[in-house]
Amino acid sequence: MSLHIRLFTNFWTHRKTARLRSLIGNDAYWIPPRLWSYAAENQPDGNFESYTPQELAMLIGYQGDAQALLQALQQASFLNGMTINDWSEHNGYHHKFSERAKIAAKARWAKEGGEGEKDSEGTEEGKDKKGKERKGDKQCLEHARSILILDYLNFKAGTKYQPVDGSLKHILARLREGYTDDQCKSVIDDRVREWAQDVKMSQFLRPQTLFNSEKFPGYLGRVGVSSLHVRPSLEVA
Repeated sequence: MSLHIRLFTNFWTHRKTARLRSLIGNDAYWIPPRLWSYAAENQPDGNFESYTPQELAMLIGYQGDAQALLQALQQASFLNGMTINDWSEHNGYHHKFSERAKIAAKARWAKEGGEGEKDSEGTEEGKDKKGKERKGDKQCLEHARSILILDYLNFKAGTKYQPVDGSLKHILARLREGYTDDQCKSVIDDRVREWAQDVKMSQFLRPQTLFNSEKFPGYLGRVGVSSLHVRPSLEVA
């Protein structure tokens, strides 16, 4: 879903932005809009109390110190605790639209019925009306992780792959098999060392080759990292 956020033209020169820039540098110019954009699509009430600093940093694409970023956002008054400051005033319509969508969804689900132990919303705990696990949060984290890995490839190999399905689907597949971010980056590092200076092989520094289901375990084995499927430690309730 493509949404929009309200960004005032004085954001770039606002004292809050200047304060944030004094704490984290020029990242201050893109982090708040990125945070607001994520909230509009995934956390429309602007409340991030259920997120750890590491999850929040990952989801907005920040690769620095996650705890320091959170503290900086709070000190510069972009966050009040774990809630976006003045979110309801400037972008609260996202929450209203989300609530309307939930009401419509509940009305639709009510026609389908359901069984099992119900939570306060009438759904079986951890599942939707059809008994399927709620996967939105987990899929969102996987998508964010795949974008960071693609960014790492672009940085190391000097490529410019965009975060579109064709570039991300192979990375996502390996993450869903249980490979870790570090294992993916190890393969990138190793293949860049081997292929970057080779005119013929450098063209294969691309997601569909590096993260191919048949080739990835072999690449991983060459850097001395176990290719056993180790489940990521980050779990989403």
